[in-house]
Amino acid sequence: MKKSQSFSLLIKQEIIKRKYKKSEEKALICGILASSLHENNYAYLIINNYEVFLYINDLLKRNDVEFELINKNKFKVSLSSLDCLTIKKQKEYFSGIFLKSGSINNINSVSYHLELKFFNENIAIESMNILNTYNLNFKLLKRKYTYVIYAKKIENICDFLKAIEVYQAYLNFEETKISRDFTNNINRLTNFDYYNQEKIAYTNSLFLDNFSYIKKHNHEDLFNKNELIFYELKEQNLDLSLSDLVFKMKEKKIHISKSSLNRYLKKLNDFVLKNRYNSEKS
Repeated sequence: MKKSQSFSLLIKQEIIKRKYKKSEEKALICGILASSLHENNYAYLIINNYEVFLYINDLLKRNDVEFELINKNKFKVSLSSLDCLTIKKQKEYFSGIFLKSGSINNINSVSYHLELKFFNENIAIESMNILNTYNLNFKLLKRKYTYVIYAKKIENICDFLKAIEVYQAYLNFEETKISRDFTNNINRLTNFDYYNQEKIAYTNSLFLDNFSYIKKHNHEDLFNKNELIFYELKEQNLDLSLSDLVFKMKEKKIHISKSSLNRYLKKLNDFVLKNRYNSEKS
């Protein structure tokens, strides 16, 4: 992908290169005009990209649509020379809207934003309602003298690209989504693993400190035989989980649950905390 080309332009180039039947070209023109400024039965189109400008110029000519160029990049198109009321507002129609006024932020952006711009509020609302019958979740925004319908969720943007059949753009976008999701999941798992390692290290350090305390102060007699066996086992096997220690205890003919081992650890910690607190008070 060339750095000089925006993702919006690549989509428009894909729309331009597609082959259309005569009826489909008509729907495409109606979409282009739908998002343009209307005054006195004329549509005014300003097209800044030269490639798109040439395509629309040829499209209007071969469909016998009356128009004139009022400066180098502005069309004045007669609305009476084309009956747009009878066209089906489907993929070609929305392809035309995107070709004239659509934009999408670049594919590697941190967030996503697809928008279609209109000068007529009723046409904007109608377009939004049609798209939302397919659960695309477009929303309406008034911006100065224009009306913008937009989508931000990557799933909705992908569905729109599929709906107007710009498949290469869709595949590029979907590939970026998969790649980003994969990277995010890897980062999430890495962070989760790091958190778990930190938690395990802290828990083991706390246990060793607590167990050392009761041995140093000769408090073993305040714990029962099974508890002391477990503490000794854990001290010798810090890398083992509680589930593993359950099996170790079974080897010593002591059948006990993981929750009971948790209670043993809590008893040890509570005892040490209480004794240290009382020692500090006295």
